[in-house]
Amino acid sequence: MKYRLASWLVNRLSTGQRVVLEELTRTSLGKGWAGSGTHKNEVRAFLALLQPSDRQEPVVFDVGANTGVWARELLTQAPGANVWCFEPSQKAFLELEMALGLDQRVVLVNAAVAGANGKVQLWTDEWGSGLASLSKRRLDHFGREFNRVEEVDAVCLDAWVHKHAVNPVGIKLDIEGHELTALLGAASLLRSVSVVQFEFGGANIDSRTYFQDFFYLFKRQGFRIFRLQHDGLSEIDRYRETDEVFLTTVFFAQRTLAARV
Repeated sequence: MKYRLASWLVNRLSTGQRVVLEELTRTSLGKGWAGSGTHKNEVRAFLALLQPSDRQEPVVFDVGANTGVWARELLTQAPGANVWCFEPSQKAFLELEMALGLDQRVVLVNAAVAGANGKVQLWTDEWGSGLASLSKRRLDHFGREFNRVEEVDAVCLDAWVHKHAVNPVGIKLDIEGHELTALLGAASLLRSVSVVQFEFGGANIDSRTYFQDFFYLFKRQGFRIFRLQHDGLSEIDRYRETDEVFLTTVFFAQRTLAARV
């Protein structure tokens, strides 16, 4: 009865009213709700998902740190944290050095995170842009042309933690469509990490990856998956095609106690 009533009400709306309703529904679910204004919410959720014993002095990887906005917010909310910031863009890395280079709690790594160690091409529309990607993105519809490229170092997280003997409890990934590749290069690390934050959005169109890929990757490894919303976190207990929304959205994966190594 409730479903029929809701359907009747929706059918009574004009086309414009339906568009507004769909937009409000989508944003209330956190789909497409990400950006510079959400960093406090992201870090708050990230810390809340950690085990209480890890929240005061967590060791965290910030992959795709850009100029350090997320890392600075983490250090504000958890002053005892230690952060390893990975950023491949030369221009963004210089700004990152100016912002956090003197902070003893921070290690800066001028490299991309990928599936293997080596050299990769970093494409962008503007030097230092937060949109820079290992994909030559097609954004003609936004009037942006990815016609600038630089060769950068790339590291695989499994190889990195083995070489440097560091054991992060959490990873934040914002690398414009290549989060899945980075995670596949961190298969061993994921067995001990407690929380992973990752973005999903338009860049995944260019890298041809889907939310389904992330969902089953994390489920196989014993993680619960959440989407960040205005009012907190919403658990995604099963895969739905309606989650394939290519508007920047923040997700979290939390390892269950039963699956911890």
